[in-house]
Amino acid sequence: RSLVGSEMCIRDRYRISASWGIIMLLIAVYPANIYLALTNGKALDTTPLVRATLSSRECSSLIMYASGWDRWRKWAMTMGRPVWPPNPADVSLAMIAVVQEGLSESVSNTLYSGVITFSSTLGDLDLRHSDLLHDVRKYVKKVSTKKHLERDPLIYADLCKIFHNTC
Repeated sequence: RSLVGSEMCIRDRYRISASWGIIMLLIAVYPANIYLALTNGKALDTTPLVRATLSSRECSSLIMYASGWDRWRKWAMTMGRPVWPPNPADVSLAMIAVVQEGLSESVSNTLYSGVITFSSTLGDLDLRHSDLLHDVRKYVKKVSTKKHLERDPLIYADLCKIFHNTC
């Protein structure tokens, strides 16, 4: 509606009526914007999208983070694991699963970035300092560098290395 009003403002014939229409639209919508801001978006359950949009530096970053989060969400739901709050062990397994599917390191990193960004933005969870996630990222990098070789299956010994020999 505001775009139509803006388009009409360009034309001399409709400029005054379009200007008043935009002012009326602002008066009608502005209280709702204030209400959403004061209730933190709960009225429309828009909080995650609004916060992610505001914290994203660029639209492409938001798309990347959303893609990574979606990959995480699908993996967690398939495995019967809770999507929220994400825990480092489950995120690590999801990253390893990405590599085992034959996907690139960048896909695994996108999953990691999406979970890290959405967790810190939406739930004040800081997973960036997880030693387990750092070790898994190193493992993914090591395994993913074998571009033309068949990827080794993750074996029990590798899991022990990743989980700091707690096996």
